[in-house]
Amino acid sequence: MSRPAVAALEDARKRATVLLWPPVVGRWLRLAALAAFVGGGGGAASAGSNLQVPVTGGGGGVVPELLGGFNLPTLPPVGQVVELLAVAIAILLVLAIVYAVVGAVAEFALVGAVRDGDVGLFASARRYAGRGVRLFVFRAAVVVFALLFGGGPVTLVGWLALQSNPALGLLVVPGLVFAAAVALCAWLVLTLTTDLVVPAILAAEVGGPIAGWRRVAPVVTANPVDAGLYLLVRLVLGVAAGIVVGLVGSLVAIVASVPFAVAAAAALAAAGDTLTLVDVAALALIAGVFLLVTLVLVQIVRAPVIVYLRAYAVATLGRLSSDLALLASTDGAESVAVE
Repeated sequence: MSRPAVAALEDARKRATVLLWPPVVGRWLRLAALAAFVGGGGGAASAGSNLQVPVTGGGGGVVPELLGGFNLPTLPPVGQVVELLAVAIAILLVLAIVYAVVGAVAEFALVGAVRDGDVGLFASARRYAGRGVRLFVFRAAVVVFALLFGGGPVTLVGWLALQSNPALGLLVVPGLVFAAAVALCAWLVLTLTTDLVVPAILAAEVGGPIAGWRRVAPVVTANPVDAGLYLLVRLVLGVAAGIVVGLVGSLVAIVASVPFAVAAAAALAAAGDTLTLVDVAALALIAGVFLLVTLVLVQIVRAPVIVYLRAYAVATLGRLSSDLALLASTDGAESVAVE
């Protein structure tokens, strides 16, 4: 008899096939939107295109003529630069927090979609908002604890070495080993939280990660070999998925770049030897639309990968504990079909 983490691979394939095939445009787009906020399965591929700017002879050309009408700006005082940097960092921090909160809610929405085929975005947001916020707080607490507990000693040793005794710098090496061990533990906690605790929260209908861990921890401790095998298979799948998504995403970006490259070349040809601000704005708009289209297409490519990985996690948990099974194929019940 195969191990649960191995048998769950086929369960995940069947469930992902039911959810994704035959393809429904609206469902795929909603899954792509969820995939954009959750981890795993490879990142968005990057792509770019080189645009040759025509330059006339005799030292002239587009760049000198473009810059010739502008005076170099005077740099603002240092205080204003610091204030601007602080504002920019604050804005980025707020955006990162918002993204992380939405991503936590999306984790529940994605597992709910794997369970019953409901891929509604706004309905799922309302349904899982509370649990998503608690998941975000739990993740943030784990990261902060890992930074303080793992990075704190290294920072302290480095500071003491600079301030008092350089010989203390030798302690940085064991400190880094300790920090790496803490980072590994944090990664295990966060990975198991995303893959097993989130489905357990929905299966047991509990409120948050702490209650979910109370259900998952006994399952993991009772099946350490299967839990370790799941993590190993999950890691291999993640790496393979990243490679595949990267290659396919790059191909998609190259194909998508063709009409935008033609549009940019036409804009440059119409501009002639001198680029005006309108021409620069048009080129920037073309580049921005190209990046947006590419990101959307790559997320569509990632969607089936993300769905399969989440289905694999849900199926593994169901095979390890029938009380926490969300898929019918893992608890012996009749399969739930997507409408």
